[in-house]
Amino acid sequence: ESHSFVSRVLMENLGKSDGVVFTPGTPDPEPPLLHISPPRLLYEALKLFPQQFNIEYFIAVNAARFPARTSHFYRLANIFAMREHDIQVLEQINGSRSVTDLLQITNNRHDTALFLNFLHLLGMISLLPAPGNEALPGFFQKSLFNRPLDDVTVVEETLIGFDDIVEEVAENVVMSMGSSGMAAPLSEAEISFEQAVQREFSLIRDKNYYAIFGMTPAKFSFNSLKEAYFAKVREYSPERFMELSGATSDMAQEILSIYAEAYNTLSNVVAKERYDEMLNDNKTMGIDGKQDGELHARIQFQSGQVFLDMGEFDNAEKALQDAYTLEPDHAGHAAFLAWAIYCNNANKGSRAAMERARALLAKSLQIEKSAEAFAFRGWMLFDEGRDGLAEGDFSKALKLNPREPNAAKGMKLIQDKKESEKKGVLRRFFS
Repeated sequence: ESHSFVSRVLMENLGKSDGVVFTPGTPDPEPPLLHISPPRLLYEALKLFPQQFNIEYFIAVNAARFPARTSHFYRLANIFAMREHDIQVLEQINGSRSVTDLLQITNNRHDTALFLNFLHLLGMISLLPAPGNEALPGFFQKSLFNRPLDDVTVVEETLIGFDDIVEEVAENVVMSMGSSGMAAPLSEAEISFEQAVQREFSLIRDKNYYAIFGMTPAKFSFNSLKEAYFAKVREYSPERFMELSGATSDMAQEILSIYAEAYNTLSNVVAKERYDEMLNDNKTMGIDGKQDGELHARIQFQSGQVFLDMGEFDNAEKALQDAYTLEPDHAGHAAFLAWAIYCNNANKGSRAAMERARALLAKSLQIEKSAEAFAFRGWMLFDEGRDGLAEGDFSKALKLNPREPNAAKGMKLIQDKKESEKKGVLRRFFS
């Protein structure tokens, strides 16, 4: 609520200024209680206060110049969700097309000029006097989110394995701990913190979430969980990290991450139930990198589905976002996250959130045609008043799964609506 209030006040007062100028500055000594993203706020202001951006002056001065991405563009491009028209304009910018060319290529001259002015204000593009090359990111960037959906293809990621490194580390740990043919293992007081981290990293991999906290499902206690977790966090304090070499520091970070995921899972009632079900199924529950990520994604996905059934859409969105982050190419994660975003009342006034929900559904259907994704998209179309398209998606969903509840409910609603309209026409005809 505070964020919405501050955003609204800032945009309302934008109309009282002489014009929009974005100037990065040094932060205040004390950080504000509430953080607002100026680029995101300014982007939303494009539609609310277009007159403040003086578009005709921008066109008159820069018509013959050639927009080209700067290195700063890649720092800001993923901060906010762009509109479809703006993404199309962005795809045409290459350093060799002038402002005039871009205004002619796109359908909406006014919105195109607004967007170009916005990019220029933030330093995301430079306006060159002659055609030139665009800047490169200057840092590793996995992907740019704002791109046409038609270009999104499902690419199988190449996972880099570290099994050989782990094996070498494990051997070193065994050597430091000793063996039957050597002297007794070092005591806790005798080993260094670095050796302790290596030992814990080796031992923790084959334990489930209960075991790493020294508990069992039958003897679980939230107070004991809390005490064990925060004791571990204190043990891995920032000061202790300074004692570690680079490779061991990475191990310590991984250990803390595992403890955090275990704590978050066991301290959440819904997630804990899902985890206990998997333990009872006698599935392998050891913690070993990729497997642990898949396990956590599965727990969060199932928890999100439960929250959806309970109508707790905010919790559902958080859980499904975790699952999607861990496995972004899973069709179900994308589809159910889209539905959670769409159903969450906190997102109803956000156009960016609604566009993200539609984009996630499109991605899900590209990966795999599922009844749930078609049903969710059908409801979005129905809410927009596009009954014909909604009926088509409900029909596709029911062909894949005749028992899909959302599709069946939507199809019945459309049929009832048709019957009601038919009776109304007949009543007017015979009256």
